[in-house]
Amino acid sequence: TETGQCDLTLTGHDGGVWSLCALGDDRVVSGSEVGTIKIWNTGTGLCDLTLTGDIGRIIFLLVLLDGLMASVSRDNKTIKIWNSKSGQCNFILAGHSDSVSSICVLSDGRVASGSEDKTIQIWKAGTDECDLTLTGHNGGVSFLCTLEDGRLASGSKDKTIKIWNSENGNCVITLTGHSEGINFLFVLGHRLGSLSEDKTVKIWNTTGMGHCDLTLTGHSWVVTAVCVLGDGR
Repeated sequence: TETGQCDLTLTGHDGGVWSLCALGDDRVVSGSEVGTIKIWNTGTGLCDLTLTGDIGRIIFLLVLLDGLMASVSRDNKTIKIWNSKSGQCNFILAGHSDSVSSICVLSDGRVASGSEDKTIQIWKAGTDECDLTLTGHNGGVSFLCTLEDGRLASGSKDKTIKIWNSENGNCVITLTGHSEGINFLFVLGHRLGSLSEDKTVKIWNTTGMGHCDLTLTGHSWVVTAVCVLGDGR
């Protein structure tokens, strides 16, 4: 970041790379549209492992505890859990009746998955057993994230955001205000940000019953990405 120069270019995928995350041990993992996952050494730029099988087009990768990682494919209704050291698939989380669109890790290590089937499933850490199924959305669940206090937030195509108690599965807040579906959620301290098909970004206060603090307008097209700067902007 000091010079702005490219240190490494990682090549080897046969199709577009749709997901990327850092493993935390100087390796990164990438998933492609042709159904391969590659684990790279960022010191050498070489591919350490290529994960193959009935993977499908990778749209989401997530690092879990104990050297595990999860992958979500556009082509099936499951989540695969991998050993990032050996490249073996440890188990598959199956239970959704439609494609999985988002996953996140809860504060206690459990995995939450959101699906086009309008449900959220919470899986016991390190197992393929579903702990809770959360229902209430009237459209596909498009994004999940964990709040600072451990609650789970979900954004949906039904234009709402729901805040859930992840211990008992109860919905504690429903945030309304967007005129189109939710694409993305991000955490800003005790507040929550949302990106929508309605071309706006909203900042929500998630304390009490929840309310919208700010609506950011100005985009002429759908907002698809956001990041938080170091000074909170």
